[in-house]
Amino acid sequence: MYPAEQHGKVGNIALSSTKLEFVSVGSSAKPLIIKLSEIRGVKKSGLLGGLIIQYKTNLNTPDEEENGLTEVKFGWVNGRDELFAKLIGWRSQI
Repeated sequence: MYPAEQHGKVGNIALSSTKLEFVSVGSSAKPLIIKLSEIRGVKKSGLLGGLIIQYKTNLNTPDEEENGLTEVKFGWVNGRDELFAKLIGWRSQI
């Protein structure tokens, strides 16, 4: 588990062998679930340990960019470098 912040919501990122899941603490909001096979890009950002993840979806969402990818930004992630390394390592295996 990696404590994190996304759009002002504090929660935890859980990483499994098939998905990344962000669940905000104390909120009834639906968790953000990204299949690892859909991730197309991962970037470190900001001075506070932020992370940007780009992923492909089959849905036309308002967050979707012109290239067909959706981008999710985490303002900070506790353990960002470890999570980043795991995501990059996973992508290099496929």
